[in-house]
Amino acid sequence: MEFYGANFLTESTLDRNAHSFIQKINTDISNRALPGVATYSVLWPIVAWQTGFIDQSPAFAMISFSILWGISLYRTYVHFILSDINDKNPKLYRILLYAGVLAHTAAWSILYTYCFYDPRFVGPIEALMHMVTAGLTAGGMVAFAPSKYLGSSYAFITLSPAFVVSIYHSHPATLLILIYAVYITAMSKRTNREYINYFTLNHAMALTRDEAEKGRKAIANLMNNSGQGFIAFGEDLIIANECSKACIDFFGSSPAGKSATAVLFGAYGTTDTRFI
Repeated sequence: MEFYGANFLTESTLDRNAHSFIQKINTDISNRALPGVATYSVLWPIVAWQTGFIDQSPAFAMISFSILWGISLYRTYVHFILSDINDKNPKLYRILLYAGVLAHTAAWSILYTYCFYDPRFVGPIEALMHMVTAGLTAGGMVAFAPSKYLGSSYAFITLSPAFVVSIYHSHPATLLILIYAVYITAMSKRTNREYINYFTLNHAMALTRDEAEKGRKAIANLMNNSGQGFIAFGEDLIIANECSKACIDFFGSSPAGKSATAVLFGAYGTTDTRFI
C-alpha cells in the first residue's frame, strides 16, 4: 500500500513537479503564440499588396511570402500534431517551439532591415513596415511573457539588425528604434516577473491540492483495509466526511454529516456529551 505523509517533497516528487511545470509553461507559450502564426501569414501579403510592392518586386515579394507561410505551417504542425512530445519530453518540445518562433522573427527581421537601404522600400511601404514591426515586437513581448529568454531573443532578433544597418546608413529612425528597444525590453522583464510569480503560485497551489488528495485517498485506503471502524467529529458532534468502510457496513449507511449521538445511540440518542 502506498502512503503519502505530510512531507511529499521527495527527490522523485520534485523531479515530477519540475517536469509538470515545464509542460504547463510550454503549453501556455504555444497557446499564446498561436495568433502570431496567423499574423505572420497575412501581414506581409497585406503590406506588399496595399503598397504596390508586389508589382515592383514580384519575385522578392513571393519568395518572402513563401518563407513566412512555410514557417507558419511548421509552427502549426508543432502546436497541433507534435503536442504529445510535450508530455514525454518537454525540453525537446520547447526547442521545437522556440525554433519556429525565432525563425519567424528572423525572416521578418530580414524584411525590416531591407527598409533601411533597399530603394524598393520607399514611401508607404517603409512607414507600414515600421508600424507593423513595432506591433509584432510588442505582441511578442506579451505572448512570450512566460519566458524572458524567448522574449528577449525575439526582440533582439527583430530590432538589432535593422538598428545596426540604420546607423550605417544614418537613417532618421535609428534613435527611435533604440528608444523603443529599451522600452520594450524593460516592459518584457516586468511582464515576465509578474507572470512567473502568478504562474508559480497557481502551480504550487495545484500541486498542493493534488498531493493532499493523494494523501486523503491513501488514508482512506488504509482505514478501509484495516477492518476497523473509524469516525471523527468535533465539538458540534457532527461526524466528518472521512469514515472507514467498516463503519458504513456496521451502521448500514454512511454516518458522515450526521450527529454522533444519534448514530451511536440510535433511538436512545441523547445530547448529553457525558455518554460520548
